Amino acid sequence: MFSIDRLKYFIKCCYKTQVEFGQVCDLLPQELSRYTTQERKPGADILAKFSNAGLNLDWLFTGNGSMYANNEKGKALRNIHNPEFNIQLEKIEKIKELINEL
Repeated sequence: MFSIDRLKYFIKCCYKTQVEFGQVCDLLPQELSRYTTQERKPGADILAKFSNAGLNLDWLFTGNGSMYANNEKGKALRNIHNPEFNIQLEKIEKIKELINEL
């Protein structure tokens, strides 16, 4: 089920305001407000805009995984907001390379 709380959390963490997130998604403030207040459920076109803005739709609906999408925008947001994660990810990649060399 679509989680309003997760959507609001993502917006607060990554975009600070709904206006900024709406601009990235090409949505007017009143349009975005309809989704953050459950007045409307987002269709596939709106969900695609959320994903393009870096939001992981699996996390949005289920809470599983990272809130960041596995696309360029999601990776950029993760780099900005969670640099420690990237350090750990780099270490894992190096370990994988060493294992493959064996």
